[in-house]
This record gives sequence, structure tokens and C-alpha cells, in this order.
Amino acid sequence: MGDLIVATVGGGVERLRRWRDNVWPHLALPHRLICLTQEPGDVEGVVCIDITELRLPGPWAAMMMFEPQWRGRSKIIFLDLDIRVHGDLAPLARVPGEFAICESEGRRYDARVMVVGGGMAGFVWTAFDTRRDEMMARHSTPAAAIEAIYPGAPLLKGVPVG
Repeated sequence: MGDLIVATVGGGVERLRRWRDNVWPHLALPHRLICLTQEPGDVEGVVCIDITELRLPGPWAAMMMFEPQWRGRSKIIFLDLDIRVHGDLAPLARVPGEFAICESEGRRYDARVMVVGGGMAGFVWTAFDTRRDEMMARHSTPAAAIEAIYPGAPLLKGVPVG
């Protein structure tokens, strides 16, 4: 299946420990846990990557899932730091293709859960990064920005999180 990363964004050692403890029992496949953060901390089993220099406030750091340099050819399962996992995450690791995003009630996209194919969807980062200030001003959430960039993205159904 290749290299698999389960990633989140945010910070706080205690929140990150809860996230790690929430994810580990739900994915038996080999994977790495990575947190992209402006508050690096030492949490066993989680690699923290400092993204302070990128100027991505709060939830906008989720756009880093599309930035190809840090992830290389690894497949990414992105789970928001506060998401609760209720079942096996292996089906997310098997999602085919370039990108898929969770479906939301009331909106089309919910960026709290996403899957990015190995080495794929870098165009989303390029489109966002080249117009970052405009995108953050125009769109209220990363999900809205992603929808503007990739309006026909496949939707994840039956995701075992809440």
C-alpha cells in the first residue's frame, strides 16, 4: 500500500496525546502519526513539524495536507485534532485516487476528515498558496476554499468519526 501518514494540525501536548490515543486503536495498518503545528511539543509516537513560518492561522493549517514537500509520496489521512474515531480507519487508507473529503451537513465539504493520495493533489496547495490572502479573506473555512479549488472532489461516505 505504500507509506501511510495519519496527520493533524494544531497544538498542545495534552490535546495531541488525546488525538494519538484516539487514533492508534483504530488503525492496524503500518502508519506514522504527524502533527503540523505552530506549537511543537514532545508526544511519544507523534512527529511534530513546525509550520510557524508558513503564516497559516488556526484551521487554515489544514491546507498543508496538499503541500507536497513535507509529505513526499505518502498517502495522507487527515483527522482534525478534535475528531473522535468510532471505528476502523483502514477503509480510509484504501480510498483510491487523488483526493476525497468528508461530506458535511449544511455544506458540501467538511475538511475535518480528508484523504490525499500519495504524491497527489499538489495543485490544491499551489492554487491556495499563490492566492493565500485572497482565499482566506474570501472563504470562511478551509473546506470552502478547497471546494472553490476542487469543486468536483469525491466525497467520503460512512466515515467512522464524529
